[in-house]
Amino acid sequence: MTRLLTSAAATALLGTAALADDDDLGAYLYAADCGSLSGDAIVADVGDLDRDDDASDEWARVSDAGAPQPDPLWSEDEDIDDVSADEIGGGGYAVAIHATDDEDADVVACGVLRGTLPFVAALDEVGGSGIEGRVAVGMDDDDELSLATTAFEVGAAD
Repeated sequence: MTRLLTSAAATALLGTAALADDDDLGAYLYAADCGSLSGDAIVADVGDLDRDDDASDEWARVSDAGAPQPDPLWSEDEDIDDVSADEIGGGGYAVAIHATDDEDADVVACGVLRGTLPFVAALDEVGGSGIEGRVAVGMDDDDELSLATTAFEVGAAD
Protein backbone atom coordinates (compact mmCIF):
# COMPACT_ATOMS: atom_id res chain seq x y z
CA MET A 1 0.00 0.00 0.00
CA THR A 2 1.23 3.45 -0.82
CA ARG A 3 2.44 5.23 2.27
CA LEU A 4 1.38 8.74 3.13
CA LEU A 5 4.27 10.96 4.10
CA THR A 6 4.59 11.49 7.85
CA SER A 7 5.80 14.78 9.29
CA ALA A 8 9.11 13.27 10.41
CA ALA A 9 9.70 11.66 7.03
CA ALA A 10 8.74 14.89 5.28
CA THR A 11 11.30 16.82 7.28
CA ALA A 12 14.00 14.26 6.53
CA LEU A 13 13.11 14.04 2.84
CA LEU A 14 12.28 17.62 2.00
CA GLY A 15 14.33 19.54 4.54
CA THR A 16 12.92 23.04 4.46
CA ALA A 17 10.19 22.02 2.02
CA ALA A 18 12.45 22.41 -0.99
CA LEU A 19 13.72 19.44 -2.96
CA ALA A 20 17.19 19.30 -4.46
CA ASP A 21 17.50 20.58 -8.03
CA ASP A 22 18.05 17.11 -9.48
CA ASP A 23 15.10 15.46 -7.74
CA ASP A 24 11.97 14.84 -9.75
CA LEU A 25 8.60 14.16 -8.23
CA GLY A 26 6.30 11.51 -9.69
CA ALA A 27 2.57 11.68 -10.37
CA TYR A 28 0.03 8.90 -10.78
CA LEU A 29 -3.65 8.76 -11.68
CA TYR A 30 -5.61 6.54 -9.29
CA ALA A 31 -9.10 5.05 -9.50
CA ALA A 32 -9.51 5.90 -5.82
CA ASP A 33 -9.83 8.84 -3.48
CA CYS A 34 -6.84 10.26 -1.64
CA GLY A 35 -7.59 8.28 1.51
CA SER A 36 -7.46 4.87 -0.17
CA LEU A 37 -4.52 4.93 -2.57
CA SER A 38 -2.85 1.63 -3.41
CA GLY A 39 -0.70 0.28 -6.21
CA ASP A 40 -3.64 -1.76 -7.47
CA ALA A 41 -5.65 1.44 -8.02
CA ILE A 42 -3.09 3.09 -10.33
CA VAL A 43 -4.68 3.76 -13.72
CA ALA A 44 -1.82 5.66 -15.35
CA ASP A 45 1.67 6.96 -14.71
CA VAL A 46 1.30 10.70 -15.28
CA GLY A 47 5.08 10.93 -15.43
CA ASP A 48 7.93 12.55 -13.61
CA LEU A 49 7.40 16.17 -12.66
CA ASP A 50 10.58 17.96 -13.66
CA ARG A 51 11.78 21.02 -11.82
CA ASP A 52 11.52 23.48 -14.65
CA ASP A 53 12.24 27.19 -14.93
CA ASP A 54 10.24 27.31 -18.18
CA ALA A 55 6.94 25.65 -17.35
CA SER A 56 4.87 28.62 -18.47
CA ASP A 57 2.52 26.50 -20.62
CA GLU A 58 1.65 24.18 -17.74
CA TRP A 59 1.40 27.08 -15.27
CA ALA A 60 -0.96 28.94 -17.61
CA ARG A 61 -3.27 25.90 -17.66
CA VAL A 62 -3.52 25.60 -13.86
CA SER A 63 -3.54 29.25 -12.76
CA ASP A 64 -5.43 32.48 -13.22
CA ALA A 65 -4.20 34.65 -16.07
CA GLY A 66 -1.16 36.64 -15.04
CA ALA A 67 -0.60 34.80 -11.75
CA PRO A 68 3.11 34.71 -10.88
CA GLN A 69 4.72 31.31 -11.39
CA PRO A 70 6.12 29.74 -8.20
CA ASP A 71 9.81 29.01 -8.00
CA PRO A 72 10.54 26.17 -7.78
CA LEU A 73 7.82 24.62 -9.95
CA TRP A 74 7.70 20.97 -10.94
CA SER A 75 5.51 20.11 -13.93
CA GLU A 76 4.45 17.50 -16.47
CA ASP A 77 1.91 17.52 -19.30
CA GLU A 78 0.74 14.01 -20.19
CA ASP A 79 -1.91 12.50 -22.45
CA ILE A 80 -3.95 9.78 -20.75
CA ASP A 81 -5.60 7.06 -22.82
CA ASP A 82 -6.45 4.62 -20.03
CA VAL A 83 -9.62 6.44 -18.96
CA SER A 84 -12.18 8.57 -20.79
CA ALA A 85 -13.08 12.21 -20.23
CA ASP A 86 -16.55 11.15 -19.07
CA GLU A 87 -15.06 8.77 -16.49
CA ILE A 88 -12.73 11.45 -15.12
CA GLY A 89 -15.49 14.05 -15.02
CA GLY A 90 -17.78 11.66 -13.17
CA GLY A 91 -15.44 11.34 -10.21
CA GLY A 92 -13.79 8.42 -8.47
CA TYR A 93 -10.28 9.42 -9.60
CA ALA A 94 -7.39 11.20 -7.91
CA VAL A 95 -3.94 12.43 -8.86
CA ALA A 96 -1.23 11.84 -6.27
CA ILE A 97 2.23 13.36 -6.35
CA HIS A 98 4.94 11.10 -4.95
CA ALA A 99 8.28 12.16 -3.44
CA THR A 100 10.08 10.45 -6.34
CA ASP A 101 8.97 9.01 -9.68
CA ASP A 102 8.22 5.65 -8.08
CA GLU A 103 4.75 4.37 -7.23
CA ASP A 104 6.04 3.06 -3.88
CA ALA A 105 7.43 6.46 -2.84
CA ASP A 106 5.61 8.49 -0.22
CA VAL A 107 2.68 10.64 -1.35
CA VAL A 108 3.39 14.35 -0.82
CA ALA A 109 0.20 15.85 -2.35
CA CYS A 110 -3.13 14.53 -3.59
CA GLY A 111 -6.41 15.75 -5.04
CA VAL A 112 -9.68 14.30 -6.28
CA LEU A 113 -10.70 14.87 -9.91
CA ARG A 114 -14.31 15.70 -10.67
CA GLY A 115 -15.98 18.24 -12.91
CA THR A 116 -16.91 19.26 -16.39
CA LEU A 117 -13.88 19.42 -18.65
CA PRO A 118 -11.82 21.49 -18.74
CA PHE A 119 -11.27 21.99 -15.01
CA VAL A 120 -8.48 22.53 -12.49
CA ALA A 121 -8.22 20.52 -9.27
CA ALA A 122 -6.14 21.37 -6.21
CA LEU A 123 -3.59 18.83 -5.01
CA ASP A 124 -3.43 19.27 -1.25
CA GLU A 125 -0.33 18.83 0.89
CA VAL A 126 -0.10 15.43 2.60
CA GLY A 127 1.55 14.79 5.96
CA GLY A 128 3.33 18.13 6.31
CA SER A 129 5.35 17.51 3.14
CA GLY A 130 5.59 21.18 2.24
CA ILE A 131 4.38 20.41 -1.31
CA GLU A 132 1.01 21.13 -2.92
CA GLY A 133 -0.06 21.42 -6.52
CA ARG A 134 -2.71 21.71 -9.17
CA VAL A 135 -3.77 19.63 -12.14
CA ALA A 136 -5.56 20.89 -15.24
CA VAL A 137 -7.77 18.27 -16.87
CA GLY A 138 -8.91 18.78 -20.44
CA MET A 139 -8.72 17.67 -24.03
CA ASP A 140 -5.66 18.49 -26.13
CA ASP A 141 -5.50 19.50 -29.80
CA ASP A 142 -5.63 15.82 -30.84
CA ASP A 143 -8.81 15.28 -28.80
CA GLU A 144 -6.96 13.21 -26.19
CA LEU A 145 -7.44 13.53 -22.44
CA SER A 146 -4.57 15.60 -21.06
CA LEU A 147 -3.35 16.25 -17.51
CA ALA A 148 -1.07 19.23 -16.84
CA THR A 149 0.21 18.50 -13.34
CA THR A 150 2.20 20.98 -11.27
CA ALA A 151 3.73 20.94 -7.80
CA PHE A 152 5.19 23.76 -5.72
CA GLU A 153 6.01 24.67 -2.15
CA VAL A 154 3.00 25.25 0.10
CA GLY A 155 1.90 28.86 -0.07
CA ALA A 156 4.04 29.69 -3.13
CA ALA A 157 1.00 30.17 -5.39
CA ASP A 158 -2.02 32.38 -4.90
